[in-house]
Amino acid sequence: MDAEHIFKLSQKAKQDIDDLFDYVAFELRNGDAAEKTMRSMLDAFENLEYFPRMCPIYKGGYRKCIIRKRIVALYKIDETRKEIKIERVFHTLRNYKIK
Repeated sequence: MDAEHIFKLSQKAKQDIDDLFDYVAFELRNGDAAEKTMRSMLDAFENLEYFPRMCPIYKGGYRKCIIRKRIVALYKIDETRKEIKIERVFHTLRNYKIK
């Protein structure tokens, strides 16, 4: 089955992911958990390519994808470009409001 869309990360989402990895791997000193979190995020983003509407609408047209109970990815669907634009990625303990 071919993917309906392709996922793209915004610059902010890329930075969020880098920060999250660093926090788990270095501050919490849990490299295994950091690796598992990154794998889970990639799996979730790839699933969105096939099922872009699987996550509920959050606010402002964003959809909210929960990953491993602790990670939230906010994204929009661009039907014209057939893209899933991952805008931000947050740990649930952080304030993740989007303006």
